[in-house]
Amino acid sequence: MKAEELIVSLGGDLPEIVVLRPVDQERLLLDAIDQGTNHGLPDGGTPYFAELWPAALPMAKWLIAERIGVGERVLELGCGLGLVGLAMAKVLDAKVTLTDGSPKALDLVRRVLPANGPFAHEPVVERLDWREPVVAEKSPIVIGADVLYAPEAFPWLARAARACCAPGGKIYLAEPQRPVARTARRFLEAEGLVHVRGGQAENGVVVQEWRG
Repeated sequence: MKAEELIVSLGGDLPEIVVLRPVDQERLLLDAIDQGTNHGLPDGGTPYFAELWPAALPMAKWLIAERIGVGERVLELGCGLGLVGLAMAKVLDAKVTLTDGSPKALDLVRRVLPANGPFAHEPVVERLDWREPVVAEKSPIVIGADVLYAPEAFPWLARAARACCAPGGKIYLAEPQRPVARTARRFLEAEGLVHVRGGQAENGVVVQEWRG
C-alpha cells in the first residue's frame, strides 16, 4: 500500500510525530466495496483509518498536558494511523499497545515506528476485534480517539474497553461532540464502567474519563 508521511506538530518544544497516510484513499474504499465482505471488522472493512480524524491531535495534546500515562501501560483502541499512541510512547515514555481491527492500518503503524524512534519502550502493534476482545494483559489506561461515530459498534466498543481495562483503571474517549456519541453512554455503563468527568480539549473536542 502506497503511503505518504504526514508530520504532525504537538506544539511547543514537544517532538513532532510522523504518521503514514495512504495515498489513494479512493482506491481503498473501492477495494472494500468490491470485496463485498466485512472481514469480521466492526467497521465493516471501510478504510476509516486512512485519514487523521479530528479528535486525534487534540486528545494527544490533552493527555500529554494531563501527564497521563508517564511510564505507564497504555492500550489504544481503534488507533487508525496511530498518532495518539505514538505521542504517548514518544513524549511520556508510556508502554503503549496500539490496536485496530484493520490489518492495513496496523501495517502503516508498524512501518512508521522507525521514523518516530527511539522510544524508551517500543510500542506494540496488535489486531483487536472488539466483538471478541482478547488481550494478554489488561492495561491501567485505555484510550480511544474518534471511536464514537458508528452506533452499531458501541456495544462492541464498550465490551472491548471493559475487557482491556485493568480493575480500577482509567478509560479516556475523545470525540468532537457528535450528537450520536451520547448514545454510547448506556452501553459503557452496561459494562460496569463509571463516568468520572469530561475534559475540554482543543477545537471543541471533549475527552470523557471513565473508570473500570
